[in-house]
Amino acid sequence: MVTNLGEIPKYLTDGVSAFLTEPDRPRKFAIGLEKAMNMDKETLLFNREGYKVADANFNSTVQAKRIVDFDRVG
Repeated sequence: MVTNLGEIPKYLTDGVSAFLTEPDRPRKFAIGLEKAMNMDKETLLFNREGYKVADANFNSTVQAKRIVDFDRVG
């Protein structure tokens, strides 16, 4: 469960790799959390998709390249 802010929707898809909710909507956030906690077989697939997104975009190789590229610009 994550709020739909900033670059988050660029990486995560609601209902596929994460549950996205609007910011400052605690009731909707709680409903989404409850939904996520009550998933069974779907949860495994859901978690796998979120892991794929994280691994593809935030692994050490990708992050090191971003740091090097940033340093070259600055």
